[in-house]
Amino acid sequence: MWAGGFEFALLAIRRLTDQGIPARFDIICSGDADWHERERILYTIRDLELDDRVRLHEGWPLKEVRNHLQQSDVFLLSSLQENTSCAALAAMACGLPVVTNDCGGIPKLVTDGVEGLLVPARDPEAMAEALAILREDAGLRFRMGRAGRQRVESSFTLAQQVEQLVSLYRRVLSAAE
Repeated sequence: MWAGGFEFALLAIRRLTDQGIPARFDIICSGDADWHERERILYTIRDLELDDRVRLHEGWPLKEVRNHLQQSDVFLLSSLQENTSCAALAAMACGLPVVTNDCGGIPKLVTDGVEGLLVPARDPEAMAEALAILREDAGLRFRMGRAGRQRVESSFTLAQQVEQLVSLYRRVLSAAE
């Protein structure tokens, strides 16, 4: 299974393009992506005739990724398997509304209609519709982006993560005694 779900995101971008919406999609990879996955993404981009709308970026330093996120309008996460998505958290920290699949641990990060929009997995039509809604409503994008930033600041600080990890270790150690 292609766990990144990029084919569904690309189909959503094709759908927006067919509706006359000037969508642009940047896929940012860490650079260690599997060669076959990279090739599938590139072939799908070509097959859907999205060469002028979709770009694959690899190996960007974190500062460049952050700058790009801060200049974006919406963050699209098409992954089919996520527990806690660091990418979604980074986008939320940058004040971006998130459109993502309602799968795995994602609903614990993104509340539908608050920090972003959740869509059924493997549903490019729903994904395109969510993106179109956010395109049309700058106020909604702003409110969701602000809510996402607040959610990260209130629930996902480094201190909180360390505290939760220490608490987990203590529970495991006490159960082992």
